[in-house]
Amino acid sequence: MTKDNLVKSIASQLEVSQASVDAVLTVLESTIKLETAETGEAVIPGLVMFKTKQRPARKGVNPRTGDSVDVPAKTVVKAKVYGPKQWGV
Repeated sequence: MTKDNLVKSIASQLEVSQASVDAVLTVLESTIKLETAETGEAVIPGLVMFKTKQRPARKGVNPRTGDSVDVPAKTVVKAKVYGPKQWGV
């Protein structure tokens, strides 16, 4: 599902404008980014949890040339979606 499809679906179900729904989703996105940057995690209760995780530096391979490359350590965000059991489905 694209963001546009999500906006249209929510707007039609709630009978509100697509611009309002888009604004809410944009604020939600920026809030999650800010919270994970500051605390390392952000939770939307009953839906999804975002946590930062450190990836260590490693050796990689350039698929075109087969040359070995150094991949630096980095911080990534992992999402854990609450499944059907948690939703009571």
